[in-house]
Amino acid sequence: MRFLPNVLSFSRLFFLPLLLWMLFHEQLFEHQVARVLAMAAIYVVASLTDYYDGYFSRRLGHVSRFGEFLDPLADKIMISGMYLGFLFVKCVPLPAVLILAIIVREVLITALRVWALSKRTVMKTEMHGKLKTTMQFISQGVIWGVIFIFALAADNPGFKGSSLGAAPPGEVLLA
Repeated sequence: MRFLPNVLSFSRLFFLPLLLWMLFHEQLFEHQVARVLAMAAIYVVASLTDYYDGYFSRRLGHVSRFGEFLDPLADKIMISGMYLGFLFVKCVPLPAVLILAIIVREVLITALRVWALSKRTVMKTEMHGKLKTTMQFISQGVIWGVIFIFALAADNPGFKGSSLGAAPPGEVLLA
């Protein structure tokens, strides 16, 4: 049980490639609604590990410097990776500039954390940082909802919810 919080943080690093693989290989799935529901379920589990790694760490009294670094790093990799995945499959109208700004900020914060560690200091995540991460997970949940509507349209040709203003195939929205 001592390593459970870190295992939960590492699990987000496992879930990301699985989610991206499913996102990029829609042609391998006969029913798009089932594919999107499976991806959304995996995403919810991955998101919940962000809460439970901290919960178990505090509850079990196993807060570690490694865990304090790993948890926000796993969040940043998960969030950045999913935003990039959404951008590259062009299924929702996400401006590339917005995604780039989010990723640059995350990289800069991570670089600052690494620098602090080199000085034997751990930068603990503050409440506003936890709120930001929660809002990013929620915003990605909204994107999953949009993808679900597109999946309904793909599985049901008569469904009228497919004109949501996403980028045409082969284009990335820049503004």
